[in-house]
Amino acid sequence: MNKVRRVVTGNNAEGKSCIIADERIEPGLLWRTSEAAPLGRLSKESEAAATVLPSTVARIEPPAGGSAFFYITMPPWETMKSVFEGGGEPGFDREGFHRTQTLDYLFVLNGEIELRLDEGGTLLRAGDVVIQRNTYHTWINHSAQPVHCVASVVKIADAE
Repeated sequence: MNKVRRVVTGNNAEGKSCIIADERIEPGLLWRTSEAAPLGRLSKESEAAATVLPSTVARIEPPAGGSAFFYITMPPWETMKSVFEGGGEPGFDREGFHRTQTLDYLFVLNGEIELRLDEGGTLLRAGDVVIQRNTYHTWINHSAQPVHCVASVVKIADAE
């Protein structure tokens, strides 16, 4: 059986978003959280429980402890660029960057989509999984066709 590409995001000591893992893993359990580590950990030895950073777009989050499941169509960047540059989406910057107080599990269904973070990013393809962990990020579709994804979003405790 083919391994699954799993990309895990996080925030470094300076609060900057980054990729903390980009690896191929065996199918099965892709991520686990706990009450002590609501954003999860790569291993028992890695990462202390992560600090939750404030949201820039709380209006799109489920209530604390709640979840939401989305089928997402990401239009080409040429379409989205004018929306963000014109300030048409409160809480998003001119490049579409935003952060939610959520743990997101995103699965790419078709095409390619770029995930950009404060420090780097990666190109995701159909079949890739992203574990998005309360990070400042944006999505860029460089193609002329929409990219489709499904995502489960879980609201974690509010930032203090």
